[in-house]
Amino acid sequence: PDELEAATSDIIRYTESDIFKEVIEADEVYREFPFFMPIKEGGFTLYIKGVIDLLYRKGTDWKVIDYKYLEPKEYENYKNQIKIYSLAISEGFKCNVESLILFMKNGIDVSRQEGFDMGLFKKEMLEAGKRLCRYCMNSSKL
Repeated sequence: PDELEAATSDIIRYTESDIFKEVIEADEVYREFPFFMPIKEGGFTLYIKGVIDLLYRKGTDWKVIDYKYLEPKEYENYKNQIKIYSLAISEGFKCNVESLILFMKNGIDVSRQEGFDMGLFKKEMLEAGKRLCRYCMNSSKL
């Protein structure tokens, strides 16, 4: 089948999935949900902004979905992105959140972000931000 036919079939499969039904029945649904999150340590602040594809609440449970029109083998390339989304919602809403990447190419495959140490992840993000700042400051002197 051509690409348009394949994509249409993948979208139809999604509309028939349990996840789609759960979203339809959710108490609150936000599409393209923007966030801005400062992470501070000492005198350094890392600002992260982004847009979450889908955020919804059913009862007291919040869920984040990031859609990818890729195959699940690409998960490793996106796991930090979904961790950032989890952190933003967890800290912004003061709640627990379940996060998933929904791979839609050639069928529906869900990769759930397993629990992780948010404090450690924030430290890793801060260190990466500091390295980037040092690099930019050194590059501007060239």
